Amino acid sequence: MFGTNSVDWFNAPTRIRSDEYDQAAKSVGNTSTLTRQTTGMESACSDTLNPAAAMADQPGFIARGGFGQPGGGCAVDANTDLRWGIPGAWRQKGKHELWSRPFATTPDMGGGNPTAVDDETKLIHAASIRNRKEASSVMDSAIPNFYQPLIDIKQSEYSNPNNWIYDWTRGGDATRLVQTKRVDVS
Repeated sequence: MFGTNSVDWFNAPTRIRSDEYDQAAKSVGNTSTLTRQTTGMESACSDTLNPAAAMADQPGFIARGGFGQPGGGCAVDANTDLRWGIPGAWRQKGKHELWSRPFATTPDMGGGNPTAVDDETKLIHAASIRNRKEASSVMDSAIPNFYQPLIDIKQSEYSNPNNWIYDWTRGGDATRLVQTKRVDVS
C-alpha cells in the first residue's frame, strides 16, 4: 500500500554500510596486505616472477630501474645497444677528402674492359692528381701545396705518440683504457 511518507527509503531495512557491495569491500579490505601486494601487480620484467613476490622476503626494498634506464630497468638490453651499438654492425669511418675526386665512381667499371678505365676516368694511374677548386674565390689556379714541412720543435713533438693523447683523464682512468665502442672477441 502506498503511504503518506514520501521518503520511504529512509525507513528501509538496508542502509549504507550494510549492503552487499559494502560487505564485499570490507572483505577485500580485511584480506592481508601481502596477498594484495603479490596478486594485484603486473609481472614487470619477468613473465613468471612477480616483483612483489620476489621482494616479500626483503621488506623495505623497492625494486626499480636505475636513473635513466628505459622501461623501469626492464629494457636494459635495449639501452646497452643504444649506448654501445649493435655487435658486428659498427664500421670504420673512411677518411675525409676535402676536395672533389677527379674521377667519378661509375657503374661501368665493374667487371668491364680494363683498357676502358683510362677512357672513363681520364687518369694516369699512380700520378698525383690536383684539380682546380670548384668555386674559385681568390684566384684561378690552385697552389700546388701537397706537403708543408713542420718546424723542428713541432716535428719532434708530433712524432712522439705520447703527446697525442693525455695519459690520464679526470677520475684517474687512462684514456687508452676507456672503451668507446663495443668489441666482441668471440
